[in-house]
Amino acid sequence: MVFRTEAKLLRFHSSAGGPRVSAASWLERSTGREQTGAFDFYLSAIPNDELLLRLDPALLDAAPTLRSIARIARIWQNGVMIYTRTPQQLRLNVFSRHPWKITVVSHAEHWQGAHDLSQYGVGKDRGQLGDVLSFVISDWHTPGVRCERPARACSPNEIYEELCFASECEPDVIDNFDRRDHLV
Repeated sequence: MVFRTEAKLLRFHSSAGGPRVSAASWLERSTGREQTGAFDFYLSAIPNDELLLRLDPALLDAAPTLRSIARIARIWQNGVMIYTRTPQQLRLNVFSRHPWKITVVSHAEHWQGAHDLSQYGVGKDRGQLGDVLSFVISDWHTPGVRCERPARACSPNEIYEELCFASECEPDVIDNFDRRDHLV
């Protein structure tokens, strides 16, 4: 698997005007050199309007359904990372009843064996890290339950309080959620 994180995607190419991507060209940021390569699969994480500009016109002609990428709605997502002293057990990762459309991921669960989180931390909390919970808020325009305001109008502390409130109100998402366990 090859990831090009320090590169700018220039174009996805098609072979002989066919409906499949056959290669990609990118600009290496460190050298300023243009490169082209062929791979088994292609993944892009750039906005849909930018992606359309980088698709070979012959590819769009051969696979016109790719033009539907332009109709994909783009929403702003952002989140909060909460550091805890103990590993957290997630049963679900979606707070289905909360209007902010919140999802959560446990880093300890996903990095198991790859990183010993207890080796991290700062000052008195060094060696105390058990997990990192990443909360992602997808709806920044609908009022919350506790603060009764949209996330975009809340302070960082109000967002933290709303996330804690959501976690306490939906105990089927995180087992034994306890804000006293947080390294805030």
